[in-house]
Amino acid sequence: MTEKARVAVIGGGIVGCAMLYYLTRQGCADALLIEKGELTSGSTWHAAGQVPFYSPDPFFSRIHKLSFDTFERVQEETGEPVGLHKCGSVRLGHTEEELLEYRRFAGFARHLGIECSIIGPDEARALFPYLEGPDFAGALHVPGDGFTDPTQTTNALAKAARAAGAKILRHTRVEAIHRRPQGGWWIETTGETVEADIVVNCAGAWSPRISAMVGGRLPMTAIEHQYFVTESVPGMAERAEELPILRNMSVPYYIRQERDGFLVAAYEEETLYWGDFAPPWDFDQALLPPDLDRAMPFIEATMAEVPVLGTVGVKTVVNGPTPRSADLTPLAGLAHGYPDFFVMTGVVGGFLQCGTAKFVAEWILDGAPSIDISPVDVRRFGDYATRAYTEAKLDISHAYSGSVYHPHTESSAGRGARTSAVHGRLAAKRAAFGARNGWEVPNWFAPEGPEGIAAKDVPSYRRANWFPPVGEECRAVRRGVGVIDMSSLAKIALAGPEAEAVLAGLSANRVPQRAGGMAVAPVLNAKGGVAAWLAVTHLGEGGFLLTGSAASEQRDFDLLRWASAGKDVDTDDVTEAWGVLAIAGPKAADLLAVVSGIDTGLAAFPRFTAREAEIGYSRVLAQRCSATGEDGFEIFARPSALPALYDRLHAAGAAMGLVDFGFR
Repeated sequence: MTEKARVAVIGGGIVGCAMLYYLTRQGCADALLIEKGELTSGSTWHAAGQVPFYSPDPFFSRIHKLSFDTFERVQEETGEPVGLHKCGSVRLGHTEEELLEYRRFAGFARHLGIECSIIGPDEARALFPYLEGPDFAGALHVPGDGFTDPTQTTNALAKAARAAGAKILRHTRVEAIHRRPQGGWWIETTGETVEADIVVNCAGAWSPRISAMVGGRLPMTAIEHQYFVTESVPGMAERAEELPILRNMSVPYYIRQERDGFLVAAYEEETLYWGDFAPPWDFDQALLPPDLDRAMPFIEATMAEVPVLGTVGVKTVVNGPTPRSADLTPLAGLAHGYPDFFVMTGVVGGFLQCGTAKFVAEWILDGAPSIDISPVDVRRFGDYATRAYTEAKLDISHAYSGSVYHPHTESSAGRGARTSAVHGRLAAKRAAFGARNGWEVPNWFAPEGPEGIAAKDVPSYRRANWFPPVGEECRAVRRGVGVIDMSSLAKIALAGPEAEAVLAGLSANRVPQRAGGMAVAPVLNAKGGVAAWLAVTHLGEGGFLLTGSAASEQRDFDLLRWASAGKDVDTDDVTEAWGVLAIAGPKAADLLAVVSGIDTGLAAFPRFTAREAEIGYSRVLAQRCSATGEDGFEIFARPSALPALYDRLHAAGAAMGLVDFGFR
């Protein structure tokens, strides 16, 4: 027997059921969910169900609140209890820096409809009387968030989706996924075969296995994560009101009331991975052996602040495999190069981020989400995001996932995946590097001499250590000329008789008609929003070079490749085939003229045009454009020629005061 559906959702945890619910809520009753066991039987059933509204990013605070509001609405729609506890939360701040972060959050939280306030230690202890430990500076109080019951909430979402016409297949494991010749998918299962136009992989920790069936990889893995529930706490049963959730993410820990005891998160210093690249198929409604010894330093730090924990016994320890993406952020959207295969997985805390499924459902049904969800787009990662990369990122980020956020913070984990040909030269010049889509990019350069500072960010909410050198770089470019390594630019080549027509159909601007012409090409999505922002260069003979942000390389390539499908156009991602050095400033034209011998006057080389030139032993493509606001050029050369090009620019530019500058 064959089941047919417009959309097939794989995975029946909180994320999969939320996906099914949002699809039906937006008018798609022709949706089907496939679950290998019972609903919630993966990581959902043993989750803590926390839904804090706090996030350092307004995007995620919006998602968290949307998730919580959805649970409330589903309870009203179905009449099914979801176990929602609107107990609020208290997040401790031990330093002035933490309180500055909370004030920053409060600034955008009110815009999102989130009530919150900064409170003093006495108020925090009044809200959570068991808090007795060392002094702290203050706390963030969010009275409207809380937690929910994992199983009840998931089942309520499933009930609402069924009532709207969706179908759920339980105890049906996906065994293979095949591409239909006309597009869409055949899904072989242990039961019925499913024919679907669109597939959404919501299989949680098992998602890598599902994606592998279509030749895809996901930068995620399963880790062990524990929490424990205590025996009765003195005085808890007599309380009239439920305690707020207490968090101190500088330890980190969270602790909440669980009936007349506590539920306490047991974080670990060392991330412990479980399974190969995903749990075995038959690991259903099961737990791993408890091991609180691994978390003891964090537990002892928690007891120092809530001493009553040391006086009560442990009733239950929950240790289960939990999916984690490389950057602890959901993996959502179109995936693996297909225009009809979506993912919604890698979610850290499925309950707080399952609201993302609303926007993925919009993407599926309307052609584009109603807001920019690029922070969670799975295509923010490229082929460099291997298992080793994922684990390198998680080794640091999991244990300290709640540490204080600072603007422009660059993680030290998973670095060096992609480096340009002049990386060593920039490092020797004391570049402070950041990461963009795996690339090491120069953010700023530390000055040398007695006034010098380390080439490393010192995070701060005030004037960070990089303010003075970045200021000097900006002034030098405004007054003279600077050079920056822009090899990380996404670069896509289009060639063929129909290349111009493809670009004309995508761009909201006119495509350059002659060789050497350039144009900015805003590419619009189905809702008229900006899907890509590209610079288009006409190379002649039906060829075009498109450049864009490093962060959007995979998204831009998919967009252009799909638009070219069935047409006489070759599309090629040439990002790593070309290095780019950009020069900018009022003396940039003089510098290019010296090293290349070409006429760089505006009459001979107008802005937003490109031409070939020779610099030393290399033929290069020079484009007269700059993102600095000053006159400038982007010089494209083969990576093997980039070091010599860099040296020539510096040798010729020394008399002009040439400086290195960074992206910051």
